[in-house]
Amino acid sequence: MKIGVLIFEDEQYAADHLVELLKKYDSGIEILEIIDTVKEGVKWLKVNDAPDLILMDIQLADGISFEIFDYINVSAPVIFTTAYDEYAIKAFKVNSIDYLLKPIEINTLSAALNKFHKSNLLNNSKELIKLQSQINNVIESVPVQYRQRFLIQIADKLITVNTSDILYIYIAENSVFLCDISGQCYAVEYALEKIQKMLNPNQFYRINRKYIIHYNSIEKMTAYSQYRIKVKLKKCPDDNVVVSRERVKEFKKWLDK
Repeated sequence: MKIGVLIFEDEQYAADHLVELLKKYDSGIEILEIIDTVKEGVKWLKVNDAPDLILMDIQLADGISFEIFDYINVSAPVIFTTAYDEYAIKAFKVNSIDYLLKPIEINTLSAALNKFHKSNLLNNSKELIKLQSQINNVIESVPVQYRQRFLIQIADKLITVNTSDILYIYIAENSVFLCDISGQCYAVEYALEKIQKMLNPNQFYRINRKYIIHYNSIEKMTAYSQYRIKVKLKKCPDDNVVVSRERVKEFKKWLDK
């Protein structure tokens, strides 16, 4: 049976490497498309039939690939590929059949593809349903530990900032800064995507590619064009902080908890 594979990867070298490995495994595999952004991925999945299999890098050019599952129901099985192991638990909350760490080698990809073939054969079996239930129970029982404070170095001094005192975190000039309730802003060494995973989603929300905000940081909100919301943040000099169009719906849900 010919398999149609959809690839999500924002690095051309990595995408080419995946295609080469897939062809080594089975020369009959059809590469349906190589997609490098969340936005294009959602668009493709909306207008095309579901692929037989998705190979999905977690960090794409415009965000984290898990965002795709928030916008559309993905029925195809997924093999996640990433250079980081911090997303493993979240990967198995969606319809993932494996989680491969880069650099990916032919033996690990082959094992994952073999698992895909076996899961297809057992897709409607009671054993698979029971196994999925057991996996979900294990995942739900794992306590989530969110960051309580950040260590900041200023010249030769070290201070800590409690997450409860953070108003917002933002990107400026290729650096990431967190700003506290006093209006002080400090450079941090983490990427914004990684900080997002450290914070309690009930308290913090990433409104666009540049800002993560705390609920208590919101001073005022106004409608901005037909599909956007402008947010005035406490202690923030930027008067043009806007919730991106694709996140407005989820942002409203977050506010309405």
